[in-house]
Amino acid sequence: MLLTRALRRVASVRPAALRSASTAAAVQDATAAVVPKPPPDPKTVADMRRPEWWYPKARLSKRTIIYHGGPTNSGKTYHALEALKRAENGVYAGPLRLLALEVHERLNDAGVYCSLFTGQERREVPFATHASSTIEMVSLQERYDVAVIDEIQLIGSSERGHSWTRALLGLDAREIHVCGALDASELVEDLAKKCGDDFVLKTYERLTPLKPLPVLKGWRDVRAGDCVVTFSRDDIHAVKRLIEEAKPGTKCCVVYGTLPPETRAEQARLFNTEGNGYDVLVASDAIGMGLNLNIGRVLFRRVLKYAGNAPSEARLASVAPEYRDDARRLGQLPADRALVKQIAGRAGRMSTAFGEGGGGVAAMDERDAQYVRKALNAKPDKVTKAGLFPPSELLAAFARETKIASKTDITAVVDAFVNVCQIDAARYALAGHVELKKVATQLDVPLPLEDMVTFCAAPCNSSDRLAVAMLTEYARARARGERAGPNVRLPKHKPRTLRDLHDMCGKHNVLDCYLWLAHRFPETFPESDAAMAQKRRCIGLVAAGLASRRLQLPEKKEADAKSVAAKLVAAKKKKPSAKKRGRVVRGKRSK
Repeated sequence: MLLTRALRRVASVRPAALRSASTAAAVQDATAAVVPKPPPDPKTVADMRRPEWWYPKARLSKRTIIYHGGPTNSGKTYHALEALKRAENGVYAGPLRLLALEVHERLNDAGVYCSLFTGQERREVPFATHASSTIEMVSLQERYDVAVIDEIQLIGSSERGHSWTRALLGLDAREIHVCGALDASELVEDLAKKCGDDFVLKTYERLTPLKPLPVLKGWRDVRAGDCVVTFSRDDIHAVKRLIEEAKPGTKCCVVYGTLPPETRAEQARLFNTEGNGYDVLVASDAIGMGLNLNIGRVLFRRVLKYAGNAPSEARLASVAPEYRDDARRLGQLPADRALVKQIAGRAGRMSTAFGEGGGGVAAMDERDAQYVRKALNAKPDKVTKAGLFPPSELLAAFARETKIASKTDITAVVDAFVNVCQIDAARYALAGHVELKKVATQLDVPLPLEDMVTFCAAPCNSSDRLAVAMLTEYARARARGERAGPNVRLPKHKPRTLRDLHDMCGKHNVLDCYLWLAHRFPETFPESDAAMAQKRRCIGLVAAGLASRRLQLPEKKEADAKSVAAKLVAAKKKKPSAKKRGRVVRGKRSK
């Protein structure tokens, strides 16, 4: 009966179709119009158990995955880049813009034409055979002779791990050289076999020794080539002030995550250049990767790191007993031991003045010194699961095929997807969705799902109110179909206070986001040249602020820093002098 009605509908509504097509085809069209399709199974749409098949081009040929594994300063990345230089064509993919820029410059200096592709910048070199990019920007459409994926252990990151998984599974290359700690070697080997690829493991040992040193007694014992590490940006500036007051004539460079990448690179250049007075570096964990630094000793001011919220009792149970009171009272936890080991490993690079004697690592109190020593000897936890996040096309298909109240409410779409998705839990774990939902909630703009996914991936500091507010304005302009400029006002004078400096870094982040969006939505954000000019001026103002010895610090931070300095002096007076113990306290920087 249903088929008869369908045929009648065909005859009355689509006579031309019947005349021009076969009866069978017309019947199929008509029945499709009147016979309802069975509702799609959400689990079928959200099936992510075989993500390697998202990249059919890469599955057409067998690849060779070469794992260069070892600690910091072991030469693993050097050997991978040498293979890239020899290749007919190739690509480098790393976690940071600074690393992509460094490889871009290194290859071009070696006579290998190499373009640069990051989220904010594209330098296309004529006749280039190679490309250097950030991990998110690496192209999967090209066929490469050799590809290099740096810091492969980040494949297990809950925030960005899916970008390494995408590159590892999706790059169409004869050889893929992956570099990083050995923690992820077994996982990468398993994924290579899953893809039908060959796997080769090459291991490396540290090229120079790394020695634990006695506790530092005071700021006067800081010497040329030292890097003092602390995990608070305000504390970084306070320590800088204390060292420069304790050692007149000494100037300190600073490096931390919210500084513009160009500023970090310039601070590293100043520190690495001998004879200019910038002999000491004060830094956060931002030195863990991305910068080549001539460090002789790494000195941990403290190993505590702000945890965001007061840790739960379950989390406290895993914290070393001597740090639990601080964790409860201050909301600070000791930095992960793998991170401490990675930072300490920056001391004594082979190609620097400190390479021959090796590097040293110390702390400024005995409790932290013991923690650092344990971190150096600790075996790293293995990376057992690769981060995985659905492509925006898959999320969009899921939203279309399932009954979700609002197809533009990405938090609802992601929540529904996470609830029903199927995943190979032995090899993969969902990554990136928590941060995506956080940014989407902050934006709260009715954008098409694909556009919202793009906006949520913008390099916006989600803890900076100005950056989030401006990203929201950009999203609204996109939703309204309007054009938008950067809309950032820069002051005429350099930063006078630490608050001014932080605000300037926030404005740089806004301009960075605008340039990033301009590459993806040029019709909405057409003023990239103006944004780039403002960005350069912003970088200059930040540099001027850092160079100023009159930068006003918050009173509490300065008082806290002086209190710690007083305690160090008091502790030193209680001990016998270094001369009596027959130990050399200070050394000179090697030439």
